[in-house]
Amino acid sequence: MNRLVVGVETDLESGGISGSGTGSTGGIHTTTLDWSGSLRGRVGVVAGSSLLYLTGGLAYASVSSEQYQAKSLTPFSIDSQRKAGWTAGAGIEHALASNLTVRMEYRYTDLGEITYYSPTLAMRETSEITSHAVRGGISFKF
Repeated sequence: MNRLVVGVETDLESGGISGSGTGSTGGIHTTTLDWSGSLRGRVGVVAGSSLLYLTGGLAYASVSSEQYQAKSLTPFSIDSQRKAGWTAGAGIEHALASNLTVRMEYRYTDLGEITYYSPTLAMRETSEITSHAVRGGISFKF
Protein backbone atom coordinates (compact mmCIF):
# COMPACT_ATOMS: atom_id res chain seq x y z
CA MET A 1 0.00 0.00 0.00
CA ASN A 2 2.16 2.80 -1.35
CA ARG A 3 5.08 2.94 1.13
CA LEU A 4 3.26 0.99 3.90
CA VAL A 5 3.93 -2.76 4.21
CA VAL A 6 1.75 -5.01 6.40
CA GLY A 7 2.30 -8.71 6.99
CA VAL A 8 2.36 -11.69 9.32
CA GLU A 9 5.47 -13.59 10.34
CA THR A 10 6.15 -16.70 12.41
CA ASP A 11 9.30 -18.37 13.68
CA LEU A 12 10.36 -21.42 15.67
CA GLU A 13 13.78 -21.64 17.32
CA SER A 14 15.80 -24.25 19.17
CA GLY A 15 16.88 -22.92 22.53
CA GLY A 16 19.19 -23.80 25.34
CA ILE A 17 19.23 -20.21 26.61
CA SER A 18 19.30 -20.18 30.39
CA GLY A 19 19.54 -17.85 33.35
CA SER A 20 19.71 -18.25 37.10
CA GLY A 21 19.21 -16.22 40.23
CA THR A 22 18.79 -16.27 43.99
CA GLY A 23 15.35 -15.83 45.52
CA SER A 24 14.29 -13.96 48.65
CA THR A 25 14.51 -17.13 50.82
CA GLY A 26 18.00 -17.99 49.53
CA GLY A 27 16.83 -20.59 47.03
CA ILE A 28 18.71 -20.75 43.75
CA HIS A 29 16.77 -21.29 40.52
CA THR A 30 17.80 -21.99 36.94
CA THR A 31 15.39 -21.45 34.04
CA THR A 32 16.06 -22.68 30.48
CA LEU A 33 14.20 -21.99 27.23
CA ASP A 34 14.28 -25.37 25.46
CA TRP A 35 12.60 -24.00 22.33
CA SER A 36 10.58 -20.88 21.51
CA GLY A 37 8.52 -19.35 18.76
CA SER A 38 6.24 -16.48 17.86
CA LEU A 39 3.38 -15.43 15.61
CA ARG A 40 3.54 -11.70 14.95
CA GLY A 41 2.12 -8.91 12.88
CA ARG A 42 4.61 -6.67 11.10
CA VAL A 43 3.95 -3.10 9.93
CA GLY A 44 6.60 -1.03 8.17
CA VAL A 45 7.40 1.93 5.98
CA VAL A 46 9.57 1.68 2.86
CA ALA A 47 12.44 4.19 2.71
CA GLY A 48 14.43 3.71 -0.51
CA SER A 49 15.67 0.11 -0.52
CA SER A 50 14.97 -0.33 3.20
CA LEU A 51 11.95 -1.26 5.28
CA LEU A 52 11.68 0.19 8.80
CA TYR A 53 9.18 -1.89 10.78
CA LEU A 54 7.49 -2.64 14.09
CA THR A 55 6.51 -6.18 15.04
CA GLY A 56 4.52 -7.74 17.86
CA GLY A 57 2.28 -10.61 18.85
CA LEU A 58 2.12 -14.02 20.50
CA ALA A 59 5.24 -15.66 21.97
CA TYR A 60 5.41 -19.26 23.19
CA ALA A 61 8.10 -21.58 24.55
CA SER A 62 8.96 -24.77 26.38
CA VAL A 63 10.56 -23.76 29.67
CA SER A 64 12.50 -26.03 32.06
CA SER A 65 13.25 -24.96 35.61
CA GLU A 66 15.17 -26.26 38.59
CA GLN A 67 15.04 -24.95 42.15
CA TYR A 68 17.82 -25.62 44.67
CA GLN A 69 18.01 -25.00 48.38
CA ALA A 70 20.92 -22.67 49.09
CA LYS A 71 24.30 -24.43 48.63
CA SER A 72 22.66 -27.76 47.71
CA LEU A 73 23.73 -29.74 44.63
CA THR A 74 20.42 -31.61 44.34
CA PRO A 75 17.35 -29.74 43.06
CA PHE A 76 14.18 -30.05 45.15
CA SER A 77 11.98 -28.96 42.26
CA ILE A 78 12.33 -29.81 38.55
CA ASP A 79 9.62 -28.68 36.18
CA SER A 80 9.03 -28.36 32.45
CA GLN A 81 6.07 -26.52 30.99
CA ARG A 82 4.85 -24.64 27.95
CA LYS A 83 4.36 -20.92 28.43
CA ALA A 84 2.65 -18.28 26.28
CA GLY A 85 3.10 -14.53 26.41
CA TRP A 86 3.88 -11.63 24.14
CA THR A 87 6.74 -10.17 22.13
CA ALA A 88 7.33 -6.75 20.53
CA GLY A 89 10.17 -5.07 18.70
CA ALA A 90 11.45 -3.08 15.76
CA GLY A 91 13.83 -3.62 12.91
CA ILE A 92 15.21 -2.68 9.54
CA GLU A 93 15.32 -4.84 6.41
CA HIS A 94 17.41 -3.74 3.43
CA ALA A 95 17.23 -5.07 -0.15
CA LEU A 96 20.71 -5.81 -1.52
CA ALA A 97 19.19 -7.07 -4.79
CA SER A 98 15.68 -7.80 -6.07
CA ASN A 99 15.81 -11.28 -4.48
CA LEU A 100 18.19 -10.78 -1.51
CA THR A 101 17.57 -8.90 1.76
CA VAL A 102 19.37 -8.56 5.08
CA ARG A 103 17.82 -7.47 8.34
CA MET A 104 18.54 -6.54 11.94
CA GLU A 105 15.82 -6.66 14.61
CA TYR A 106 15.42 -6.08 18.34
CA ARG A 107 12.67 -7.94 20.27
CA TYR A 108 11.55 -8.02 23.87
CA THR A 109 9.67 -11.15 25.00
CA ASP A 110 7.64 -11.70 28.18
CA LEU A 111 6.43 -15.26 28.93
CA GLY A 112 5.05 -14.52 32.40
CA GLU A 113 6.49 -16.28 35.44
CA ILE A 114 7.15 -19.65 37.02
CA THR A 115 6.48 -20.31 40.71
CA TYR A 116 8.66 -22.82 42.55
CA TYR A 117 7.29 -24.38 45.71
CA SER A 118 8.59 -26.87 48.28
CA PRO A 119 6.25 -27.72 51.17
CA THR A 120 9.06 -29.66 52.89
CA LEU A 121 11.40 -26.65 52.91
CA ALA A 122 8.55 -24.09 53.24
CA MET A 123 9.98 -22.22 50.23
CA ARG A 124 8.03 -20.40 47.54
CA GLU A 125 9.86 -18.42 44.83
CA THR A 126 8.76 -16.78 41.59
CA SER A 127 10.89 -16.24 38.50
CA GLU A 128 9.94 -13.91 35.63
CA ILE A 129 10.67 -15.25 32.14
CA THR A 130 11.67 -12.30 29.94
CA SER A 131 14.33 -11.77 27.29
CA HIS A 132 15.89 -9.11 25.10
CA ALA A 133 17.22 -10.29 21.73
CA VAL A 134 19.00 -8.72 18.78
CA ARG A 135 18.57 -10.84 15.67
CA GLY A 136 20.06 -10.74 12.22
CA GLY A 137 18.81 -12.45 9.09
CA ILE A 138 19.32 -13.00 5.40
CA SER A 139 16.39 -13.75 3.05
CA PHE A 140 16.64 -15.13 -0.45
CA LYS A 141 13.46 -14.91 -2.56
CA PHE A 142 12.90 -17.62 -5.17
